[in-house]
Amino acid sequence: MALPDPNKIDEVQLQNFLVAGAQFFQWNSGKNTPNILIDLGQRVGALRETIKQASESSSNLATALNRFTLALFIVGAVGLLLQTVSMWLQFH
Repeated sequence: MALPDPNKIDEVQLQNFLVAGAQFFQWNSGKNTPNILIDLGQRVGALRETIKQASESSSNLATALNRFTLALFIVGAVGLLLQTVSMWLQFH
């Protein structure tokens, strides 16, 4: 079975991998596992949490930028409308 290209893994696949890795190391944690593997399991769990926080931050930033863009569009549309009315009043 060919391994997937790491550059083309989507967020869901990455989260599934991290969950499976964390579960494996938690399951294996008292079974004579070397300390480095136990530490790796804890780091995988921390990485998963960091990815979740980054995703939430990205969503919040996208929402803020969308609202800012909408506000700029409204200001531009009002400015264009006022300019049109101003020109119309000058010629009539």
